[in-house]
Order: sequence, then structure tokens, then C-alpha cells
Amino acid sequence: MQDKNQFDLIISLFSNGKAQEALDQLDPLIKDNPNNAVLFNISGACYAHIGEPIMAIKKYELAIEIDSNYSEAYSNLGITLQELGELENALESFEKAFSLKPEKIENANTISSILEEINDPNISVEYYQKIIKSSPGLYIVHFNLGIAYQKLNFVDEAINSYKDAINLHPKFADAYLNLGIILEDSEKSAEALVNLEKAIEIEPNNSVIWNNLGITLKSLERIDDSIKNFEKAIEHGPDDSSIYYNLGLTLRDINRIDEAIINFEKAILLDPHNGELYLHLGEIYNSIKSHRKALVALEKAYSINPGIEFLLGSIVNTKMDLSLWDELSDNLNILTSKVTNNEKAITPFALMALIDDPQVQSKASQIYANFNYPHSTYESKIKPYSNHKKIRIGYFSADFHNHPTMHLMAELFELHDKRKLEIFAFSFGPNQQDRWRKRVVLSFDKFIEVSSKSDSEISMLSREMEIDIAVNLGGYTHSSRTGVFANFAAPIQINFLGFPGTMGVNYIDYIVADHTLITSENENHFSEKIVYMPHSYQSNLSHREISNETLSRQELGLPDKGFIFSCFNSPHKITPMTFKSWMRILKSVEGSVLWLYCNNKDTISNISKTASKFGIDENRIIYAKRLPVEEHLNRIKKADLFLDTLPYNAHTTASEALRMGVPVLTLIGNSFASRVAASLLNAVNIPELITYTQVEYESLAIELALNSEKLGNIKRKLINNLPTSALFDCRTYTKNLELAFDAMHQRSQSGLEPDHIMVRDLMD
Repeated sequence: MQDKNQFDLIISLFSNGKAQEALDQLDPLIKDNPNNAVLFNISGACYAHIGEPIMAIKKYELAIEIDSNYSEAYSNLGITLQELGELENALESFEKAFSLKPEKIENANTISSILEEINDPNISVEYYQKIIKSSPGLYIVHFNLGIAYQKLNFVDEAINSYKDAINLHPKFADAYLNLGIILEDSEKSAEALVNLEKAIEIEPNNSVIWNNLGITLKSLERIDDSIKNFEKAIEHGPDDSSIYYNLGLTLRDINRIDEAIINFEKAILLDPHNGELYLHLGEIYNSIKSHRKALVALEKAYSINPGIEFLLGSIVNTKMDLSLWDELSDNLNILTSKVTNNEKAITPFALMALIDDPQVQSKASQIYANFNYPHSTYESKIKPYSNHKKIRIGYFSADFHNHPTMHLMAELFELHDKRKLEIFAFSFGPNQQDRWRKRVVLSFDKFIEVSSKSDSEISMLSREMEIDIAVNLGGYTHSSRTGVFANFAAPIQINFLGFPGTMGVNYIDYIVADHTLITSENENHFSEKIVYMPHSYQSNLSHREISNETLSRQELGLPDKGFIFSCFNSPHKITPMTFKSWMRILKSVEGSVLWLYCNNKDTISNISKTASKFGIDENRIIYAKRLPVEEHLNRIKKADLFLDTLPYNAHTTASEALRMGVPVLTLIGNSFASRVAASLLNAVNIPELITYTQVEYESLAIELALNSEKLGNIKRKLINNLPTSALFDCRTYTKNLELAFDAMHQRSQSGLEPDHIMVRDLMD
């Protein structure tokens, strides 16, 4: 009786936080009861409480030595070991405790907390499976197993585990939430929505669920509902920066830019050390051509975390948009090194205007594709369809409207031989009902709006329609949907026109090019097999609508006299090397001016200041504003000579200049993008305007400006060549392309792998 009273006193002292006094009472009691495991367990707890974990461990071990089935001692030992960071030993103790008392859920929960600290999902899966085997009814363990599977990217296993947790506990909101998130990540938005709606029914004040509902509704193109859910999330979680971020992205996508920026700024206020937020704010500013503000945001992101993926490339590209060339040489060396080392430093499209190296460009494409558009693990390459009377061609693009791609291709769609081909358009861009859109819609057997569908849904639709050849018109340009092709939209997939380089992936079979663009030495830098068109890779309309308004030099801001050098390329293509060359040319041709295309005030200011540093009066740089394309073509005629850029040549702008009788002087490079102007010049049979060194480029520009007879001869030759040139013979080009389609289709039908295709010239 006396021992019981003393024991009760010890428990009372310990419960009231008087662990040392409890120990003083315990010592004599243990001496009298040396085989009492409970007393040693309590002693261990007291030592743990007063901060002596080593003594605590010894006492717990003595308790276990006395009673090897003492679950509570194992649990207490595990707690102390966990606090000491001995996680594996702690896990072993809790595993023993759980095996002795599997009904005690606290042990399972603590095992979960230790596994979380160990942070090895493979170990977690192993332990959770053990627990489930002995106690299959613990819903929280199924839930935690789902989390572990999700970390391992075992999607189906994670989904099944979350469903098991829900079956055991139908009111488990977190299980519905996680299930909804993983389904959304798997592009199963409709199923995700069902689960997220169940979660919010259970916990209507949970901002995380409202936020994920907003994300899923956005994926389903229910934009108004998406925005309402984000606003509801903010109501319940006003301090969660991720909600403002998601709302900002959604508002940006529907062109409510000012509101989008406000939400990004709110996100930054709540999470000012998150470089990713500044990165996305910078990208929003870039999307509206506010490049100066974009640069401020991007450089802030870099100051916080210079390791953010693709950030350095975004900064350099933004500086190119602004014609700010400070530190460019150093940054190019860094970018080249990073790409070579397989780092996510710059997007493939941005790189093209910076580095004229097909090997580096190929590597950048591979890195970008592996990060954003890996080969689908759910779909496999499609076997050829054998029952079609006509080859089914699918064109996939965001640009079926007033866009340079349609300015080049609209007639090709019209001229396709419908006796041999069925052509389909898969449009995931803006539904702009301009005349270009209305024109091309009429060209297709089926024109399908798929902007509201996910990449996998578009791929599946293409499969259902049994498209034989899927043509990617966007590559890695803005608003492209490379994920459609990663999921295999057709047995044959082609990279064509929109992206002047390799996709760097094994699921794109061919790239349309020509012998000028891709030399035999460079074939190995392309993951695709090459379709060699006989003249130029570039499709063009045979005829263009051109404004017939009579324009004077004065109306265009040009001087009444003097030679007009021009370049209508985007400013981001102008490198300091090219600009220095232009300044030397202007110095050598008295009274000449340089007519550039630019709408951005900051860029104009920077170009003018740089010209002044070279001793060129800034008034000799004339800036052309954006005009409707018909008016732009009309004004081009006032230029005397088009000066091309390197390493990213004029593409559409070069063919437009040639169409209007303006000679294009180019310096040929090594990569696809740096050889396009040469390809176009060969197609109009003016190879004398292709130069091979910087000195030759400058010398010829100066000579043509000073020798009016030589320039006049070239202009007359160009104008005389235009009616019969391959460049603007869309009918023959279309037939040649169809020969390529037929060749690749025949190989596929014969069970042969893709191979290079040399298209025989129908003009011969």
C-alpha cells in the first residue's frame, strides 16, 4: 500500500512538471522493485523531461530488458532518439511499439513524422506497406502512403492509396484534396474537380482547397468560375501568396494585365524573398512589351536566387529587347557553359538570337524538352494506320489568325491536293475572327478549336481522328503546345516553319529544311531526319495584298535625300557586333540613314544613345512603328537595302523585303536561324548578296550604297526574277511538300524508320 501511494505521488509530481522531485522519489522505489519495468519507463520520462536524454535512453532500455513487450517504453525510447536525430534507431523503436500495439494510432503517426524527417520516399513506402499489412484499417497510413508514392511519381499507386484512405474515412478532406491535385497534374481535370468539390463540402473554409479548385477550373477553361474560386480562397486565406499568384496568371491569360500585375505584386508583398514570383512578374511585363519593368523584376529575382531555372536567359533576352548590351559577352560565355553542363539556363528560342552554334542550340533544346515536355510515359508511338484512302495531315498551331505564319502559309492550305490528302487544323490560339482566320478556316476539311483541351486530350483527339502526319507549326515559340507531340498525336510528327532549329526530342520525326539551312556537317545536331526541299524551306504566298497608298519619304519620317539602309527585324535580333557593323557602314556612307523597326521607347532611347557613342548623329536612326501588314509592305519599297542580322536572320521580314524588290544583304552563319536569309536569296537567284565574313558584309553594304549602278543592276535582277522564282511559287512548293509527305508516309506504311528525304524539284 505504501508503494502504491508513493507511485501515485511520483505520477502526480511528473504530471505537474516536477520531474526532478519525481526522480528523487523514484530512486528508492526502484531499489526496492528492481524488476519493475514501469518504474524504469517513468524514470526515463523524467530524465527526458529535465534534459538528460542519454540517461533517459538507458532507463528505457532497462525497462525493455525487463519486459521485451513493453510497447510504451519502445515509444518513449523512439521519441528521445528522434529528438537526438537518431532517426533510424527511432524508427526501429516505433516499429517495435507498433507491432506490439497496432491499434495505437499515435505510434503510426510518429512513424510517419520520422519518415518525413528521413525524407526518403522509398523507405516510407516500405514502412507504410508493413503497417497496412498488420493494420489495414488505419486511413491515415493509406494517406501517407499516397504522399510517398506521389513523391516517387508513382501516380497510379498514389491515386489508389488516396482512394483507400477515402473508403476508410469518407469525410477525409485532405485525401480528396491530394487526390484532386494528383488528378489535375495528370491532366484529368474533370475527375479532379469532383474530388476537390467533395473536399470543399467537408471543409468549406479551407483556402488551399479553394485555390486548387481555381487551378482545376482554369484547366477546364471555366475562367469566370476559376477567378471566383481564387477570390474565395483569398477570403479564407488572405496571407497565402500562392493564391494571388494563381489569380494573377489567370487574369494574365484573359488579358486583364493590370489586374494580373496587382495580384503578382500582392503575392510579392506576402513572400518578398520568393524569386519565382519576380520571375513571373517579369514575364508578364515582357508579354506586354514593358521590357524595362520586366528587367527590374527579373534582376530582383536573380538577386534573390540566381539559380532559378531559365532566369539568366530571360534576363539576357530582355536586355536584347531593350538593346542593352552591357555584360553580354560574359553572359554568353556563362550561358554556353551552363547549357554545355546540362543546366536549365535559357530557352531554345531565346538562344537563337545570341549564339550561332548548332551544337549548343541542340543541347538547349534537349534540356528544355526534358524539363517541360518529356516523352510521355502513358502513351507509346502510334502504329501506322493502314485503311485510309487519303493521307490525313494535321496542322497544329496557335497562329491561325493575322500572324506571320499565316502570311506565309495561308495559300499552301488552299492548294493542298484534296484528292490525295485530308487536311485538319488543330487550333489552340486566340479565336480572332480576322480575315486571315476566316480565309484559312475555309481551306481545311476540318478546323477544330482545341484551346480549352489539355495536351493529352488534343493528342487523343488526333488519335481518334487517325491523323497520319502531325505538323508542329510552333516548335518552342510562344503559345506552342509541344506536349501534344510528346503524347504522340500521330504515327509521323514534323517540325515545320515556326521554329528554326531542332526540337531535340525523339518523338519528332522530321524537320523541313533545305541544303542551305542544314549542311551535311550539321545533320548530326538535329534529332529529326531532314526533309530537304529543293529551293527554300519557307512557304510563301504567291501574291500579297499591298496598300496602294502613295507614301512620301517625309510621311515615313525619312530624309528627302540620302541612302536608306533598313532592317525590319525585331530589336532582340540586333547584337552589338551587328550594330557596330551598321555604325561603321553609316560612317562610310555620308547622308545615309538606318531605318529600324521599333515601338518601344526605352529600346529607341538605348539604340540612339549607343549610336551617339559611335559618333553617329542619333537623327540618322529612323524608327518605323507597327502598321497593318498591307501598309507595312507598301512602305518597305522606300528602303534601298535591307541589312540582315546575325545570328538570327530575317525570316518573314526578308521574304517580304524581297517581294517588294528590296535587296537583302546577309552574313551567313552556322545555325539554321542564321542561314535563312541565304536560303531565301538562293531561291530568288541573288546569291551575290550572301556574304561570309563581317568585313565582306560591311564592304558590300558600303559599295552598294556608293555604287548606284551596281545596286540598280541587283534590284533589276531581283525584280525580273520574282515572277519565276521558286520563293513565291506556292503551287510548286505545295506539290513538293506533298511529295515529302508521301515519301515519309510510304516509309511508315512499309515499317521503315524515318530517314532523310531529298525532294525532287518539280520545277526542273
